Amino acid sequence: MAKCMFIGHRDAELTSMQEEKLKGIVEKLIVDNNVTTFYFSEVGDFDAIAKMVVDEMKEKYPYIKRIFVCGKYQNAGERYYKWKLEHYEECYVPEEAIGAKRNTHIKTNEHMINNSNYVVAYYNKSYYLAKTKSGTRIALDYAHQKRKMIINIFE
Repeated sequence: MAKCMFIGHRDAELTSMQEEKLKGIVEKLIVDNNVTTFYFSEVGDFDAIAKMVVDEMKEKYPYIKRIFVCGKYQNAGERYYKWKLEHYEECYVPEEAIGAKRNTHIKTNEHMINNSNYVVAYYNKSYYLAKTKSGTRIALDYAHQKRKMIINIFE
């Protein structure tokens, strides 16, 4: 069984064509590549859009699993995690992110990348040129280093 994670800019405005492309990629990953697990960290617009797409696919493929990897709200409490489990099959804080402070998102992304076969991204290279520190760029560099299959729907 294969696994997939999503990474993208916080402020992602997908065109209808990019949204359709994302739906097609997710379905192809499920049907042709045996992806049954999808990781999310809920940091920004692209994560939210990807989650909606996977939610839609879950209706068609009920065996797929949605996992919320929580780095940001480590001390949110039991009620928060119970609420998350209404929308995900699993929810946890990765060990690498505990106490990581400013590097929490980086460590959470690295954890998801390490546990995934596929990385579906929304990465605009010109966005990186405007911002010197792009979490998406850092994550994609790491995924490339780990030789993960990267699919950028922006291209």
